[in-house]
Amino acid sequence: MATMKPTYKGLVKRSGGASGGTPIHVLPDDAEASLCGIPRAELGLGSGSSDGQMCGECLDAFTAANRARSRVKLPPEYKPPKSI
Repeated sequence: MATMKPTYKGLVKRSGGASGGTPIHVLPDDAEASLCGIPRAELGLGSGSSDGQMCGECLDAFTAANRARSRVKLPPEYKPPKSI
């Protein structure tokens, strides 16, 4: 069984007022919360309110997940499916 790599979105936390400097949070496409735990409903595109920095907790979780995926070893006889 082949697994697909997850896809992610970078969103900022919505707020009621103007507060610049909001970090970008990483949200897996199939998740209900960002990697640092903010619910999907509280995140949005942000209309320029981000300072371009990624949330530290999201970055740590993203890095840890990528390390875990890279440690998975496939059997030598495994051949990936050919692209169409």
